Amino acid sequence: MSTDTTETKVAPKRGMSILFSLTLLGLLLFLWLLLGFATNSFWSPNNISNLLRQGSMTAILAVGQTFVIITAGIDLSVGAVVGFASVILAWLLAAGLPVWLAIILTLLMGVAIGSFHAFGIVRMGLPAFIITLATLTSLRGIGLLITNGSTISISNEAFTNFARADFLGVPSLFWMVIVVAVPSYVFLHLSRWGRYL
Repeated sequence: MSTDTTETKVAPKRGMSILFSLTLLGLLLFLWLLLGFATNSFWSPNNISNLLRQGSMTAILAVGQTFVIITAGIDLSVGAVVGFASVILAWLLAAGLPVWLAIILTLLMGVAIGSFHAFGIVRMGLPAFIITLATLTSLRGIGLLITNGSTISISNEAFTNFARADFLGVPSLFWMVIVVAVPSYVFLHLSRWGRYL
């Protein structure tokens, strides 16, 4: 009896989830067609490439925030972490480090910040709101100290080419979204830990 009740509860939720996803896709398609007919350049290859390139960073952040939302958490430091990572990357490149090493060190810094949050929330029992707010404030201040409130120019041609590169006609940044999104989807839907979340 309890099994039937559980299956009955799960089925409507799954149906609503599918309906919600289809509704979003329908709205996206409608906007795509509307803008395409309203302007002459919306469907041009250059514009499509720009849209993919500009949306890639947001998409990568959205994948990460998916895990936060699923676990009923909150992270106020996302923007500050992105800004601080940009400062560190620019500072390392200006110091003459190779592009690959500067990127790896910046990613490791991001991992360290995430580990700090995890330790504070899970081990110390601090509210996610408090610890991420503290990180937001701290990183903004440290970033200002590093830059002295001025812009750090990146004159590294290799990094510029990497950021603007295309692979199979698609911006490299979009391929990074695929590299992040596919393993995340597999983890959430096909792993025991992901289904537990």
